[in-house]
Amino acid sequence: RAESAQRLRQGVDRATHTVHQLLALARSGADALDMAQREHELVALVSDRVVLASPMALSRQIELELQAPEECWLRVNRESVGALIDNLVDNAIKYTPAGGKVDVLLLDEGAGQVRLRLEDSGPGIPPAERERVFDRFYRVPGATESAPGTGLGLPIVRAVAQRHGATVRLDDSPLGGLRVEVRFPVPEGGAAGP
Repeated sequence: RAESAQRLRQGVDRATHTVHQLLALARSGADALDMAQREHELVALVSDRVVLASPMALSRQIELELQAPEECWLRVNRESVGALIDNLVDNAIKYTPAGGKVDVLLLDEGAGQVRLRLEDSGPGIPPAERERVFDRFYRVPGATESAPGTGLGLPIVRAVAQRHGATVRLDDSPLGGLRVEVRFPVPEGGAAGP
């Protein structure tokens, strides 16, 4: 009975996660998103999302580090960019083996040019699969054994990025795993600020 109850709880957790991911994907393409974009201080937003992911990283003995300037302003939809950050950080932690490392970097290059970069020491994604992982429900072969998921995280990331005029790039990380970089465009009128 205990084993059946545990499997039932895991199934409910997976179903709940899938529903949340589907809702995030639907919201990421909403036409009203542009009107909801406002100036936000991204260091606080990224920091909040990293703190929320810290218990999962600690439970897997993964070093999770944030590197960011003191402040960084950009015109974004807070909720959808929060979902983008959550998906990137969760994926990096899920796929990084125990004892590994995940770095989250927020880079303000001046004149409103901002990059969000995640580096991990996980298995990475083979170059031939790097475009396919943006397809809904697609999972890299073998990934289902290493980390359960829905195959919606990176499609959500790309949809949110596109709604903000940003690009997403996957590459090899100096840590040995995957580097994901979201490059936000320079806003019209130059640098952002309060």
